[in-house]
Amino acid sequence: MTKICRAYFEQHMGRPNVLLMGDSIGDLQLADGLIQPEYVLKIGFLNSHVDQNLEAYKSNFDIVVVEDSTMDVPNAVVNKIMLSSQEN
Repeated sequence: MTKICRAYFEQHMGRPNVLLMGDSIGDLQLADGLIQPEYVLKIGFLNSHVDQNLEAYKSNFDIVVVEDSTMDVPNAVVNKIMLSSQEN
């Protein structure tokens, strides 16, 4: 593990919530270096070979964004979470 990567994980180890975004099934391991977060929301971006990969993405990600390279969906999720936390 590189020095930068190690520092990143050390800085974020205590966080209870993780928003994990990736464009391949292998990206699901990106949070593995963190100590068991309480909540992990996984957003997958599927931009090619949709027919072949859709079921695998749906089985592994909580949200699947198909053929859309914008950050509109993740931004909407974060905005909703922020608004919800302000109401409480």
